[in-house]
Amino acid sequence: MLWFLLALASTVLYSVVNISDKVLVNGYLKNPLLGTIVCDITMIPVIAIAFLLSPPEILKIDEFLMLLTATLFGIAGVLLYFKAMQKAEPSRLVVALQSLPLFVLVLAVIFLGEALSYAQIFGIISIVVASILVSDGKLGKNKWALTAFLCSLLWAMEAIITKYLLGSIDYWSLFLWSSFITLSVYAIALPLYFKELRGAIVAKPRLLAFGFLSAGSYFVAYILELMALSIRYVSLVSAIGALQPFIVLALALMVSKFAPSLFREAIDRKSITIKVVGALLASFGVMLLL
Repeated sequence: MLWFLLALASTVLYSVVNISDKVLVNGYLKNPLLGTIVCDITMIPVIAIAFLLSPPEILKIDEFLMLLTATLFGIAGVLLYFKAMQKAEPSRLVVALQSLPLFVLVLAVIFLGEALSYAQIFGIISIVVASILVSDGKLGKNKWALTAFLCSLLWAMEAIITKYLLGSIDYWSLFLWSSFITLSVYAIALPLYFKELRGAIVAKPRLLAFGFLSAGSYFVAYILELMALSIRYVSLVSAIGALQPFIVLALALMVSKFAPSLFREAIDRKSITIKVVGALLASFGVMLLL
């Protein structure tokens, strides 16, 4: 049950990330790379302090190369994610990203030898079907959907490598080294976009607040996810993330009602009915996982 609570808390925080990122690309930044840079540079002091207070273990060469590969997969996925976020409502984009559990399930069986019961497999499929249901049948009409599916595949490959590394590396060290690699990549890219980024910050300094909210939520969510992965199958942990569309939808509705200047979520009676049915189906799927 602990793995489930950790994975659920992680999913809630990832949903906060989605909302913050939509605000960033909707009102502050148009370049998807700038979105990733803004979010992560706000975390440099936090990660630096974490390195000093609780240094990670030293990695072997093969472990570092595998982690580097996984992190680059993750960064590529993030760039595609921000690109898709420019075109889609957050609730619909997150639905498209729910292909992630299926990619993880297939890769985990092939590369990690994970064995799941028929009930658990049906639970994963139920959650994913529920997530697709809330798209209201419009995913195929949007080009951003393909971008989201490719993003999910890259993140699935990152998750598989991460799960493998957790067999020899503790989750805290994995988190710190992965964060270090990520921040280093963005630091290298920063000079190329410094003028554009400085102009955006000077014009709209509030973007740093949303960047910090996004990055802070992401890093905490990632730690919780690693903790869940260290004690349970990667396919099951990733499946809990399929509840994210419903959390994002609830947050998006709150933003639309109380802060409509940030962005508006298009909701009608038909889509609400479909999403309620999807939520019930997803809840049934989660029960099968436990």
